[in-house]
Amino acid sequence: MAQTPTATLAPRAMSWEDFVECDQAFVEWVEAGGSWSGLILGVVVNRVTRIGPVVLVAALAGRLLPGWLRRHERVVIPAYGVAWTAFYAVYWR
Repeated sequence: MAQTPTATLAPRAMSWEDFVECDQAFVEWVEAGGSWSGLILGVVVNRVTRIGPVVLVAALAGRLLPGWLRRHERVVIPAYGVAWTAFYAVYWR
């Protein structure tokens, strides 16, 4: 049966094979004897060290410059999105 264009674009759940293709390093960690708890701890530390500094800078800016941020929110909000996009473009390069 031929697939229709909408069928190929329909969202689907990730299978184990998709996960393996996406991040072979995690699978290798577990297969090499690493524990799942160690893996989860590593993922949490990775997220905190990657996202944490940006959140702290945003919180500091919100604390120190609330009036300026409110007056320029039409620029600040897109700039925040662009900053995250640039960060991930460099991170995943």
